[in-house]
Amino acid sequence: MSKQNIIDYVLEHTGVHSQQRLNQRNKSNWKKEFNLFLCPSCNKAYEYIKNTSTGRGRKLLKHDEFPRFGLERKVCSGCNTDIVL
Repeated sequence: MSKQNIIDYVLEHTGVHSQQRLNQRNKSNWKKEFNLFLCPSCNKAYEYIKNTSTGRGRKLLKHDEFPRFGLERKVCSGCNTDIVL
């Protein structure tokens, strides 16, 4: 590969679209993706995960042995019968 071909390759693969992908990857915030809550009714940490068996909907997953300090408090759907998944 000559020097000119290397420069063309670099310019071609570092275009606007690759910069947009890098920026999108850097913008993701792990705190927004950390969706663990504390249910004050049952006093358990819980989260909603995707139901992989059907490919749609959410599944409630409760954690008995999880540190509860600093978690946002919300009533889970298991304790609140008004919530429909």
